[in-house]
Amino acid sequence: MLNFPHARRHFRESRFAKGELLFARGDPGARLYLIADGRVRVAVVTDEGGELSFRHAAAGDLLGEIAVLDREPISSDAVAPRPETACSFEREAFERSTPLTAPLRRP
Repeated sequence: MLNFPHARRHFRESRFAKGELLFARGDPGARLYLIADGRVRVAVVTDEGGELSFRHAAAGDLLGEIAVLDREPISSDAVAPRPETACSFEREAFERSTPLTAPLRRP
């Protein structure tokens, strides 16, 4: 079970300007984001070089959680189409906050 008092201490507010990336494809899964205000567009680049948006995350949605859990690089880009606020949670703090991640951790 998540240790909420411990977890709450580790969330950090992050503000993103219009067009700013929260993360890019290939980045390490170093943190997850809880969208606090606004929307974030999640997209991938197609083989033809175009951009394919496949999700719009809104307040209350998590982003980056898969890469935090599996320690693989981020597989998409997340961009703020207008000024946005999110709370970030570093992977190491997340792992210390919950024993549920222990079976998923890779050396």
